[in-house]
Amino acid sequence: MSKMHLQCIRCKKIYELKELYLCDECGGILEVQHNYLGKKDRVIHELLRLPSFNIWKYKNLLPVEDPGHMVTLFEGGTPLIKGNHLSKKTGFGKLYFKDESRNPSGAFKDRPMAVGVSKAKEFGREIVVTASSGNAAASLATYAAKAGLKSYIFIPESTPPGKVSQAFVNGGIIIKVKGSYSNAYAVAKMAAREFHWMNITTTFLNPYAVEGDKTIAYELYHQLDRKVPDWILVPTGAGPLVFGIYKGFTELNFLGLTDKKPRMAAVQAEGCAPIVQAFESGSRKVDAWGTPGTIASAIADPLKGYEQDGELVLEIVHDSRGTAVAVSDDEILGAVFDLAKNEGIYSEPGAAVSYAGFKKLSENNVIKEKQSVVCVITGHGLKDPGSAAENLNIPVIGPDLEELKSHIKL
Repeated sequence: MSKMHLQCIRCKKIYELKELYLCDECGGILEVQHNYLGKKDRVIHELLRLPSFNIWKYKNLLPVEDPGHMVTLFEGGTPLIKGNHLSKKTGFGKLYFKDESRNPSGAFKDRPMAVGVSKAKEFGREIVVTASSGNAAASLATYAAKAGLKSYIFIPESTPPGKVSQAFVNGGIIIKVKGSYSNAYAVAKMAAREFHWMNITTTFLNPYAVEGDKTIAYELYHQLDRKVPDWILVPTGAGPLVFGIYKGFTELNFLGLTDKKPRMAAVQAEGCAPIVQAFESGSRKVDAWGTPGTIASAIADPLKGYEQDGELVLEIVHDSRGTAVAVSDDEILGAVFDLAKNEGIYSEPGAAVSYAGFKKLSENNVIKEKQSVVCVITGHGLKDPGSAAENLNIPVIGPDLEELKSHIKL
């Protein structure tokens, strides 16, 4: 028996590991399941080993069966930074930031892409495709280049130029799609089906890529001295990162390595918050958002045509006794500056929403001062510097001391 298999989350149908995106019986989301029978002790031993500098330390827990197909740029092993000034300002002594901007392409997407591209090689694919709001585009182009594969990338017209440039320089063939991310998602899905490309769109569409996200949980387990944080706040578009991190901790709990699981907070922008809208209304059904309107382009996902992704995230939020919260653009921009000025963490708007969400939830007493909190910082500020740059007010002077003195505040 293979060490892993695919299983439909809805109807529970089981499949061998193959190139399949949704259940062929009911159209449900597929999840990689581990067959622990007779291997539990080995898995526990692997998780207890000292952490390394990339996700492939956990290769026996990832769905790449032939190590010869692993594609890596040493993604993962990102730092967990303890809040210093922000801990003092907020009164939270156990406030941490998991800085995913330290990954090779500058965002957490390198974890799922490393696994997804490795599976593409294992399946013998030569062309890979993704829909992206920017970070997955840059990541896929990067890992496809490393693997020697051709990559096609579909992005919304509004994608920040820094991310487009990064994907282009890495060899990605980029096509802009009119409208929102959901339109790019639909085109990528059509193209993959028509041309027989491997689709590594990092929603829940590719079950293998999602597995890369759970390695964050394994790392946090080590970085917190084998403890589980009370809360993890996650920037959320379609939400596979919420699912992946929670799955990682669920596995640790199943294996007897932890006695609890974290409460998950899915944080969205007010200008595109289909999951929060459902959560606040008390519904388990997610309706697609209209036209997104937010500076947090990285998470501006209307979920049109794949609303079940959001519904799965809602399940995780409820199962973990967590929450879903939306933050305004002003709150997001404030969080960008707070993180940079107080902790030296320069994050793009879509990454800073985790801290903005923390501030809102702590002020509303949802998160308590004595609880341990991890904010996941999903991408670097250089990915999308435009919003913060709009507020620049930089003086220009001549080579004159008196003129200089007029701008110095001692």
